[in-house]
Amino acid sequence: MGCEYFADGGDIQPMPVPQPQIHPSVALGHAALSHGLLGLLKNVGRPNMANPEKSHKTLDKAKAHLNERDHEKAAEAMHESPLAGQAGKENLKKIVGHLAPAIMNNEPDPEALRGSIDYMNSAVRGHDSLENQFGGAITKDKMSIDPDNEGVDKLKDFLQSVKEKPEQLLDIGGKLGHYMPDHAAGLGAMAATGTQYLNSIKPMSSQGAPLDDVTPPDKGQMAAWNRHLDIAQKPQRILQHIKNGTLLPQDLLTLKTIYPGLHQSMVEKAGEALIDAKTKKKEIPYKQRASLSLLLGQPLDSTMTPQSMQAIIRSAGIQQAQVRQEQAENKKKATGVELKQINKVNEMYETPSQQRQLDRR
Repeated sequence: MGCEYFADGGDIQPMPVPQPQIHPSVALGHAALSHGLLGLLKNVGRPNMANPEKSHKTLDKAKAHLNERDHEKAAEAMHESPLAGQAGKENLKKIVGHLAPAIMNNEPDPEALRGSIDYMNSAVRGHDSLENQFGGAITKDKMSIDPDNEGVDKLKDFLQSVKEKPEQLLDIGGKLGHYMPDHAAGLGAMAATGTQYLNSIKPMSSQGAPLDDVTPPDKGQMAAWNRHLDIAQKPQRILQHIKNGTLLPQDLLTLKTIYPGLHQSMVEKAGEALIDAKTKKKEIPYKQRASLSLLLGQPLDSTMTPQSMQAIIRSAGIQQAQVRQEQAENKKKATGVELKQINKVNEMYETPSQQRQLDRR
């Protein structure tokens, strides 16, 4: 009864639906699907706004709507303004819902807000692409995720520069921390972990003694390192390895080390995709089952259990032993008639020099 609208009635804005909290590790992993590691470290929190000061009025208008708990109108106020960046209307509503408390409680900073919106939008797009692509990775449907060779080359240069000047990692994230301090801290941790990990596994030249020539890493070592960089720069390449049945334990090690949240998302999507494929009675080829088993950390059919593997190895060993025994038994010494025939053939094809050598004996 103490409500000011009780006696005469009135319109009361309903409480906005609370948005679930997004763990920084998960959001960063999804954003990596859009940016790659290099894009995360160099571009996030650094929007290219020509005149950020001109966006203060738009931000004030959006804050007024948020003060009335109207997230939708706040998003509409920013839509098609420089603050929204490339975020579509529906994505912007979700993003504003997540950022509303920070927008209300922090000093207005259009450039920082644009950086946060760009980052969140890339995470949403990455999440959607993962959901759309995973089904094709485990079925016979066509799918092709090409490597980012140019990005890998640039990442190599960046890793070398960080090795020489590690202090540049202190500026990772730009203004992301103004509205999203937890995500900025997560990005800083990812930068330190990712660059240290990738530099630590880089093949190095070797020299046995001071006067020995320096031996560069062999092609196999460089190919393995390039594969790690490929996953770091374009983590959705994991899906292509699942599709091809070529997923390796070291691929998952790189994914877990740099993008632990994305790894967990992929495990969850794999479970959902398996249920969907089974419900729709879609066949999953064996090579893809093997890669999925590696991703999930458990066998997907009985032939992949340790007991079955050991039985297959034992069976193959017995078969090989039987073949060798049969080959040994089939070997017979040549008879006298066979030896004469062999000698006749040899005589027919003797060269003059060979005949002279035999006559001397």
